[in-house]
Amino acid sequence: MADPSWRPPPATAEQLAAAEAAIAAFAAWLKPAPADWLAARIGTLLQHFWVGDAPVEQMRVVILDFVSALAPYPRRAVEAACADLLGAPGRKRRKPLPADLVALCRDETRRDALTLELLRRFADPKLQAEAVARAEAARRPPPEPEDRAATAAAIRVKHGLPPSETKPARRDLPAVSAAELRRVQAETAGFRLAGEDDPAVKRLLAEMGAAP
Repeated sequence: MADPSWRPPPATAEQLAAAEAAIAAFAAWLKPAPADWLAARIGTLLQHFWVGDAPVEQMRVVILDFVSALAPYPRRAVEAACADLLGAPGRKRRKPLPADLVALCRDETRRDALTLELLRRFADPKLQAEAVARAEAARRPPPEPEDRAATAAAIRVKHGLPPSETKPARRDLPAVSAAELRRVQAETAGFRLAGEDDPAVKRLLAEMGAAP
């Protein structure tokens, strides 16, 4: 399965025409095998394996199970799966199950099915329109600061907010000069601070230059 996030690049008219032709070829290549051909082919395959004395009606139902399981796969994939079951050296001679052939058919068609999916996405008109829009946006110069501000204001108004966001003014603490610090120290020299006798407090006051 292709990456669902993959987006095709913009394509020219010639590239789209080539993609459409390739899509038709791969779709024909992967066209499911007819049910009557599948029934005959599976009936022949099972003749190579011991089936005991199974009644005819029972064998018909078994074949229909194979036909139902292999319905999505093309004739060439079923032929390849049968050849693998019959011709691989050392393969155990047990009667195959529908799941055995389905796994072989899936392996046989995986790459072609992936290619077809990518081609269809490449040629999809909606995805191509999005690709053209992305390419045009990439070629446009970035908006000026005034344009960005106007766009932001329009978005805020659309959502019921004021055009501009009011930020509180920054209030910086005034710088204290050395002279002012000495004046405060002189005025408070006679006061005792709570916990001043604590060694940690004394050390902190000393580091601050506020020791009495």
